[in-house]
Amino acid sequence: MKKMAMLMVLVMAVAFAAAPLMAAEKATKVQSVSGEIVKIDAAKGTLVVKIKDKNQSLKAEPQMLVGISVGQKVTIQKSGAIVKSIQPA
Repeated sequence: MKKMAMLMVLVMAVAFAAAPLMAAEKATKVQSVSGEIVKIDAAKGTLVVKIKDKNQSLKAEPQMLVGISVGQKVTIQKSGAIVKSIQPA
């Protein structure tokens, strides 16, 4: 009986330890989206992109926004609301 209880405790400890790692992996997934630039604030590193008829606010390194302009169609690699790369479409 003690062995079974110890085994259950060990299994639960492993499950609790692995849960944050699995959540972090899901949160860092990179997604590719295409859309049109609606607004840019290069100084703050923010932009609004129209993706599938909805505006989405994103954050980017200011140097990524050099050469990008309002109305331009782009393809963005992003993780959540953070831009990893931006290219003209």
